[in-house]
Amino acid sequence: MEAKGMEELIKLAFLHVDVIGPHVHEGHYDLVGPDGEIILPQVWETMIQPGWAVTMHMWPMPEPTPPPEPPKKKSPYVQSDPTNQSWARTSRTSTPEEKVVKE
Repeated sequence: MEAKGMEELIKLAFLHVDVIGPHVHEGHYDLVGPDGEIILPQVWETMIQPGWAVTMHMWPMPEPTPPPEPPKKKSPYVQSDPTNQSWARTSRTSTPEEKVVKE
């Protein structure tokens, strides 16, 4: 089999494979012979021998981009505008349960 035919066969095998399929179609892999040598497409026909077990090694894939962090909720007690001091003027009133009745 010619190198071009092997490439097409590999692409077909990974046509519907999520995640690594697109990387295979971009050629992000090496074909390695039984002695551990990378078999380049240019020397495939002269290097490959009948009966060899050829292994496909994927190149390292980039780390997935983490999703953006959700916006942080603003605390109602944190003053975002230093000139706005309306929060400081409000006072807390006690509820009827909190009032102590002196007899």
